[in-house]
Formats: sequence, structure tokens, C-alpha cells
Amino acid sequence: MCEFGSSSGGFNQNNVFAYNKFIDNNYICYINNGGTFAVTALNNQFYNNVFVETYSGPGKGVHMISMRSSVTTPGILVFKNNVFDIRNGLNIARSGQWNGPQLTHTNNTYSFTGGGTTNFTLDPTESISPTNYWTATSGDPLTWNYTPLAGSVLINSGVSVGLTTDFAGNPIVGNPDRGILERP
Repeated sequence: MCEFGSSSGGFNQNNVFAYNKFIDNNYICYINNGGTFAVTALNNQFYNNVFVETYSGPGKGVHMISMRSSVTTPGILVFKNNVFDIRNGLNIARSGQWNGPQLTHTNNTYSFTGGGTTNFTLDPTESISPTNYWTATSGDPLTWNYTPLAGSVLINSGVSVGLTTDFAGNPIVGNPDRGILERP
């Protein structure tokens, strides 16, 4: 999806990625924080996104977030209210790089029906569940209906991130749902 880097030692900070469908992107971001294209990355926020990974052919990656050099800088990435539906064995984080303050993660839901793991300890507000979250989840993920099913763990289980409408422009009432759409 994106790579953070700079040819002049720049900064990549305070970017917000909210209410997006990421389908078979293979990775979320790579942070080039060492070498020729080193950048300082801080407070890059991923809110209320849906990450669906089904592709398992040539070129499939191993992890969705990584950085060139392991660092303990707090708050490099912030994940809130996202849904990860991993069906191809992909791991969320590169092993050993994101199990400290570098990644702030709350109110996310993970499903690993095809293998994979987070490679970090979940926050108490997060859950791993193989449950079907949406009404249509077969065939092409681009055509799925991402409205949470009635009674879904996604409903009203998010945390406010300061946004007032969802992916379709529906108002957020009370706690936001996890993912891109509010259940009416």
C-alpha cells in the first residue's frame, strides 16, 4: 500500500488513512527508517479500515507492516477500529519489530482463517475471531457488503477518532462500529 521514505532525511508524520477498503494489498506499510532513504515516521494513523487478504499466489508477502531497522520510538503507527480478515496466512506485523510502543493498537478485530498472526500482544480492547462479520463474504472481496451483521462484535465497539461519518457518509451515532460502515 505505501512506503515511507525520504532522500533528504525527512519526516512522515500525522497522516490519516480512514474508512478505506484495502483488498489484497499484501502489505500496509514499509517504513524505510535507515540507509539512503531514511525517514522519521511518527503518528501515522489507520482508523476504521477494512483489510482483506485472500491472495496466496506468487509474490505474496509474509507480514503487513515492517520497518528497515527495529526501533523503540513510540507512536510510529496508530491502529484503531480496523478489521483484518486474513485468509492467506499473512501476519500483521514483522516478528520482533512491533511488540513495544512503536505501534498503538486499540479496538481492532482480527480473523486468521487461513493462518497468520498479529506478532504482537493484543490490547484488551481487541479481539481475534473467525466469525463472519459481513453479509456477503464469498467471491470477489471488492463486491462484498461490508455492513456489519446484526449482533456482530464490530457494532458500537470502536472508539471515537473524531470522525462524524462513515465510508458511505452515514452519521456515526454513539461509539463507532469497527470497519468502514455503520450498521443502520
